[in-house]
Amino acid sequence: MIDQRSASMRVPLPDDEVARVGAIRTPQRTVVLGVWWPVLDLSSEELGALVERLAGQVTVPDPAIPGIDPAT
Repeated sequence: MIDQRSASMRVPLPDDEVARVGAIRTPQRTVVLGVWWPVLDLSSEELGALVERLAGQVTVPDPAIPGIDPAT
C-alpha cells in the first residue's frame, strides 16, 4: 500500500534519480498507519467530527494545503 501510494504521487524523474531516491526511502509502516488511522478506523461520523474539530482550530487567514497540482 505504501509503495502504491508513493508511486501515485511520483513526479517524472530521470531513472538514476528514481533509483537514488528509492535507495534512501524508508517508509515505516507504524508511521504511515499512525498518520492514516483516522481514515482507516473511524466511522464517517467520527471522522467528520474530527475534521470539524481540527478545522475549527485553524487560525491562519488562508491555510495552505500542499499537494499535487490538480491542473497537471
